[in-house]
Amino acid sequence: MKIKYTEKDLAKIVVNNLKEQGWEIYQEVETGWGRADIVAKNGNILWAIECKMSFSLAVIEQAWNHIRSHKSHFVSVAIPKGKGYFAEEVCKKFGIGILSVNCRNEDVQEKARPNFNRKASGLELHEEQKTWCEAGSQSGGGHYTPFKGTVRDLVNLVRKHPEGLLFADAVKKIDHHYSSFGTAKACLSKFIGTVIPNLRLETIDKKLYVFLNE
Repeated sequence: MKIKYTEKDLAKIVVNNLKEQGWEIYQEVETGWGRADIVAKNGNILWAIECKMSFSLAVIEQAWNHIRSHKSHFVSVAIPKGKGYFAEEVCKKFGIGILSVNCRNEDVQEKARPNFNRKASGLELHEEQKTWCEAGSQSGGGHYTPFKGTVRDLVNLVRKHPEGLLFADAVKKIDHHYSSFGTAKACLSKFIGTVIPNLRLETIDKKLYVFLNE
């Protein structure tokens, strides 16, 4: 029976291959011009990779946007073996690398090397992006953001205090992504109960407390 591979399957093969070569892997990373399925890091070198089961102009455009962002030193597409000869010539013209993936035996071959951008400014990478969401995942919005990290830390803190916490104290205790304590308090208080449904705020004796709402 013929196995139907998915974009996620292909991406996992590329991730494992790059890890074996010593690359540090981050997944579903915002680049400023979209989101790269994979960002591989080796020392100061960054390599953005788009993974698709179809070698179309759409994936080439995504890769081209990563080039335009000037954030990564290399940009490539990873596609199934034997796909798109015309698309291959387009990639070569614009300096986009091509990784040819044989999903059956999990082999990855570089059919075209990407151009090197020595002026790349770099990307904001987070440790959570290594495991938060697998490359090629189709769940929109499932990727890591600093806001999601802040929410996770706040919820985990409140979960340890079922009796509730003074809201201001809770904000002080987490490593939030906001520029100041005041901004963090103002923004999070608006989001709790709506964007953050598993927490709730309650005023007791004129003091604002945060509770778990699960």
